[in-house]
Formats: sequence, structure tokens, C-alpha cells
Amino acid sequence: MPIGGAIDIAEGAPPPAPQGVTRIARIGGVLMQSTDGANYSPLSTAMIPSTPSGRLGGPGGVLDLSEGAVAVPRLGVTRIARIGGVLMQSVDGAIWAPLTALTSPTSPSTQGYGPGLAGIDLSEGQFSVSAPGVTRLARIGGVLATSTDGGAWTPLASLPPGAPFMWFDAQNVDGLGNSTMVDGQQVGTWVNLGSAGAGANAIQATAGLRPLFRKIATPGLIGNKSAVQSDGTQFMATAVLGAVVQPIVVAVVFRATSIASLCAIIDSNSGRDMISFTAGTGALNMYAGAGPVATGLTLANATWETLVATFNGASSFLRMNGTQGSTINAGTSSNTGAELFSALAGTSIVPGFIEEALFYSDGTSPAAIEAYIAAKIGATPQ
Repeated sequence: MPIGGAIDIAEGAPPPAPQGVTRIARIGGVLMQSTDGANYSPLSTAMIPSTPSGRLGGPGGVLDLSEGAVAVPRLGVTRIARIGGVLMQSVDGAIWAPLTALTSPTSPSTQGYGPGLAGIDLSEGQFSVSAPGVTRLARIGGVLATSTDGGAWTPLASLPPGAPFMWFDAQNVDGLGNSTMVDGQQVGTWVNLGSAGAGANAIQATAGLRPLFRKIATPGLIGNKSAVQSDGTQFMATAVLGAVVQPIVVAVVFRATSIASLCAIIDSNSGRDMISFTAGTGALNMYAGAGPVATGLTLANATWETLVATFNGASSFLRMNGTQGSTINAGTSSNTGAELFSALAGTSIVPGFIEEALFYSDGTSPAAIEAYIAAKIGATPQ
């Protein structure tokens, strides 16, 4: 458990959390969470106990976050606590604010752990690497870092900002940290990590139409991250979901392997939220019932790009690698799910890779999404 300002989370099979407690544990090599006695699922900051218990305690390598009235920390400390049903953060003794991305203290304290009630302190320190079977978290050099199985300290990949209702991450295709995935494997199910849950998993039931998992998609690029690849005949789709009205933000980290034909990179599957490109030129378009409408931006072939589209009627726009295109009227269609690598019903299938795709309806800004992606894979284009 705690060592100075570090937190150890060891492997185990702990019981689900009691009522009012969120329990975090590493199970099967994946950081998992149980809330209010529910079964474990991949960790998400969005889950909150329904009846907070007001106490903190965790068996072995498990960390429990319960509700409490927690004092702000001293200077040099970042404190995390669940207060009023919201995961909150206080830095350098400042008032509590909702936790989005962890903030570093101005003058790290080099000591201290936590108050013993609901709150967790992450202070600066010089920490040894973890032991086999243990993941250690600490703030080192102002950066939240992790060491697993005695390995070197590396920056901890952050969760995306806001609360995406659909989130497809190629670093966690199976919802188990890719522990069941091997290079070249067909992807029949891509687990939705967003708030819409398993009912919004992306599925391809036909073996011959399943895209492939690539353990290292493009060696030397995007931090050697994994991706899912379509050859131009393969695609995935969710079930038709309840309508989510605009404004909707759709983000995708994508690399085309050909721009010879008109193709859709991503879409909704009944309502429309399509990002596509024009044959031969790579000129990017948006469509949500009007168009497709040119955005003024152009996709390069064989290049990783970060595309973030805001679908909001006559105030719609696309950003590519942080550069914003024209404000356009792409239509007012609602989102009803996702098509990955294709337009509606598996048409206009694109050859290429997707590292990540996110769908928002909570007002999260494109700039915040871009910052999260850049911290994870580096700045694009690559």
C-alpha cells in the first residue's frame, strides 16, 4: 500500500466493494473498479457510489475511495477525494475542484501520504520501482508515474477528459488491457469504455468482415501503440442506440492506407455523424443530414491524424491536429451509435488504422480532447 507519496496496487482477487465504496484493484493485469458491490469493470473516474460510506480502507493491494468531508491538503500536495458524489482534487491547499486531469503542486513536499479518511495524497518523492506483481503510482518530477512488476517509471496514461458516451481505445480492445489480444487477431468485439456501456460495444459478427488487431500498428510512430486495421472491406458497428441530440463531438485518431476512393472514417449507424474524405484528394467532409460538406481541411495518406468534429447544425466544424477548418452546416441529425471504418450500413469502407475513437455529448472541448490524445501518443501528424 502507501510508501511516502506512492500508492501500491497489487494483483489479487479482492471481493467487490461494499455499498458506498469504490474499490480499485489490479485484476488480470488491468486496473479495475467495483462500486456499491457491483462486479469489477475497467477503471473509470465517472463511476460514483450511490450511498457513500464515509470511510477509507483497502485490503492488501486494493485502494478504496469512499465519501468523506476531507480537509484541503498542505502546500506541495495534491489530494484526491470523493466529496458530494464527485471525484474532487485540491492542490497546494486550494479549495476543492472537480477532478478532470491531475494537477501538480507548485512546490512538491517530498513526503506525506494521506489523511486516513476518503482522501488520497500524492506527494513528490524519490521512490524505488515496484516489486513483481505490483503496480506503484507516484508523482515524480511533477508527473503522475507508474512502475509495474519492477519496471522503470513511466508517465501514467490519463483517462480522456469529460465523459464520452462511446470510447473505443485500441490499447484496451477487449476491456482487459488487451490481455486476450494477439497481433493479427480478428476483432469481433471492440469494447465500449464509455458511459453507454457494453450495449454500445462495436461488433462484427461476420468473420470475413472483421478488422485486425495490430499490436504495434506503425513501428516508431504514435509511441508504438496498438491500433485496429481495416483493409477496405472490414468494418464494425454498434447496435442502434437511443438518440443523442446535437451538439455532439466525435474524435478519431486515424491513419489512411489509401485515399484513392471516397471513404467514410467514422459515422453513426442510423442518425448520422460522418467524417469522410473525397477520392484522390483526401479533402475532408462532414455529414449529419446535410452535404457531405467540405471542411476546408485535407487528410494526408499514410499519416496519423487527430480529427475532432463538432456536429452542431450551422455551427459545425472539424479540427485536424489542432487546426480548425471552416464553420459549416452539416445538418442536425442525432447520434444513434457508431460505425467504425465505414458509413451507414457498412458502405464506403476506408482502408486504414484507428487508434482511438470517442463520442461526446457533454460539452467537452475539442482542445481538451486533443491535449489528452497528444499526451498519450504525441503530437500529430506523424
